[in-house]
Amino acid sequence: MSLLEKTGVQLMINVGTCPNCQEVVPFEPTEKEHIYTCPACKEKAKQYVNGKILYTKIIWDLEDDKRQD
Repeated sequence: MSLLEKTGVQLMINVGTCPNCQEVVPFEPTEKEHIYTCPACKEKAKQYVNGKILYTKIIWDLEDDKRQD
């Protein structure tokens, strides 16, 4: 019996290499879709899925506080 069948909860672990600190980590989801937090350096990364999962740095424009990705 799977975890989903036992508890009704689907568990998804996103493991990848952080583009900020280069550590292989289990990324923590945020409230925004495709945005994850690295538990090692606490920086955010955007997840791209195109045949393989790739995480990229998020660059913020501090003047107008808009994300550039």
